[in-house]
Amino acid sequence: MTTSRPTLTITRTGGIAGFRDRITIEPDGRVEVSNRGTPDGESGRLVEDWQERVSTASAAVDWTDLGSEPPTTRHPDDMIVAVRTDDGVARTDDDRLGDLGPLAQDLVTDLMGGIEASTSCRPD
Repeated sequence: MTTSRPTLTITRTGGIAGFRDRITIEPDGRVEVSNRGTPDGESGRLVEDWQERVSTASAAVDWTDLGSEPPTTRHPDDMIVAVRTDDGVARTDDDRLGDLGPLAQDLVTDLMGGIEASTSCRPD
């Protein structure tokens, strides 16, 4: 199991709307967000509570057990929300992510409205 804090990349792709969203979270809590509305991206930093929760949940994941193959669609309109590190990747509904799966889903919901409106992150 990985004990260091990896860089996390959360992606939301597909669906009827053709999402292509990306959230990158560095070990120090720095966040980069990009989507169709902000193609050049926004940056900020996780608030302390969120950083602690994400860090703790991420540390509990056995990333190498997940494999490195990106998740594939289950049906034509499938929207995939996945979490990736250098050591592994999984859809957020994969039980092997433990608490990180729901946290990643919550971050997508919170951050896609923009960092200014976010409760999990503050602008740089």
